[in-house]
Amino acid sequence: MEKNANKIFVKARDLLQSCKNGHKESISRLLTLVSDLSSNVKDGQASKATKLQTPQGARRLKSFSIPKPNPNAVSVQSRPHLNITGRRQIPRLVYANQFPFLRFKKPQSPFLSYVIRKKIEQRHKRFDRLHQADEAIEQAAHEDRWDELLSSSYGIGPGQGASEDEPQWTDVARAELRDMSFKLKAQERSNRRIARKMLDIINKEKQLARDEKVRRKVEKSLERKA
Repeated sequence: MEKNANKIFVKARDLLQSCKNGHKESISRLLTLVSDLSSNVKDGQASKATKLQTPQGARRLKSFSIPKPNPNAVSVQSRPHLNITGRRQIPRLVYANQFPFLRFKKPQSPFLSYVIRKKIEQRHKRFDRLHQADEAIEQAAHEDRWDELLSSSYGIGPGQGASEDEPQWTDVARAELRDMSFKLKAQERSNRRIARKMLDIINKEKQLARDEKVRRKVEKSLERKA
């Protein structure tokens, strides 16, 4: 695709040079080339819009089967428990690709695995879009320069029928770069905030476990004396 774009650019540059010399056939060929490029862009946008009508994750959601709840599980509405039997299990803070979560024991809940996997996939997609926007800025600058040449020399280009405040190619690329960078930084801040809350939970659980251990020793001591 990049080779084709370079060929078109070289061809258009040669035609512009001929147009400056007043070559009528070159002017006609240049207008035809611009018209063909506009048609290709519109066809590509229409094809993309058609693809977007079908949700991207529809097939993946169909393949994911939600496990049935354990019939012996206690309803979450009855928590926190006032009385806990056995020794308190202290959770561990674990990171999955920078996403924190509390792990009590294996096997890990399939619901938790599904949520973590979706978060990681979203993060990877944002990084991909960030890199694509960064690479697109240089190409967008060439597109803006091309539009300026067409508009200033021959009066054709985005200026025809377009509003004065219509964004340039570089504006769109930089906006995408800023948007992805903001979302990734916001996710990092959210991860740190959640991790601090989880550490607070672990510290409280450890303190409760120590208190319960002391209480068990006192109860055993009283039983022996009795």
